[in-house]
Amino acid sequence: MNSNFTPEQKAAVRKLVKVPSDTDKPFRTDLYCLDLAEVSQTLGLHPLPYREFLGPDCWLAGGQVLRWLCSAGSGVYKPQGDFDFYFRSLEDLNNTARAMLDQGFKLRGYRSFSKSLLEFLRYPAKNRVNEDWSSAIRDETGDLIRLTPELCRRLRLIFLELVSDQGHTIQLVTIFDLTPIETIRRFDFSVTQFAVNERKLFFCPWAWRDLLKNRFRVTEGLMWPDATFYRVIKYIRRGFHPYPKDILSVSVSAATWFVTNSSKYLLSCFRGKSFNR
Repeated sequence: MNSNFTPEQKAAVRKLVKVPSDTDKPFRTDLYCLDLAEVSQTLGLHPLPYREFLGPDCWLAGGQVLRWLCSAGSGVYKPQGDFDFYFRSLEDLNNTARAMLDQGFKLRGYRSFSKSLLEFLRYPAKNRVNEDWSSAIRDETGDLIRLTPELCRRLRLIFLELVSDQGHTIQLVTIFDLTPIETIRRFDFSVTQFAVNERKLFFCPWAWRDLLKNRFRVTEGLMWPDATFYRVIKYIRRGFHPYPKDILSVSVSAATWFVTNSSKYLLSCFRGKSFNR
């Protein structure tokens, strides 16, 4: 999956972001987006799937955007994995979900935050999508009801999961931001800090530099160090190389998280109380 950009493509990217070819610093922090059509034309990218759902209130972000950009090196784009859509508000999510269902997408279920460490360890992430037809997100016919903030809190909702008419997994994330930049700043790896809406490609300062080198660095303020630890391994397998200091910092953070939360879980069991992750 790594970029394998040609020298000409690398030079074109550096020209777009207006930096010299010999720099070893992050790309300009005052430049955080590019015209999507210009990037597509410059790199010879294939049209991005499901772009008809993108807009000022809905954007695609993360690994699928990275995979799309990396296809410039090979000239072949084969969508794999999830398409993660983010929104400004719950209303925007509801509207997009309805538009997708009206176009023939199928509702698979939803994913919740783990309510205990035992639940987190027992069930892999890919198996934690609730497909129960009697769940609170469906009406009596099995169709999606309109989500409310109260329902999202009660279900500890992370995302809705749909399946497109092409068989792709679509995830509508219930973490809301005013802009795509706010969304991707939370992502744990530099090379995943890309997002697209209907007009622009957004990115963080280190994203392009590390992508051109097939490297990745871990961003500051890890929310879930345990999950990031496993993602480090996944991105190494995809052909990206972490910086040594990041491997050390993530390993220490993940070990600390596990020891701390394991002790909390055991203590909660002893006291007969539930443990929240």
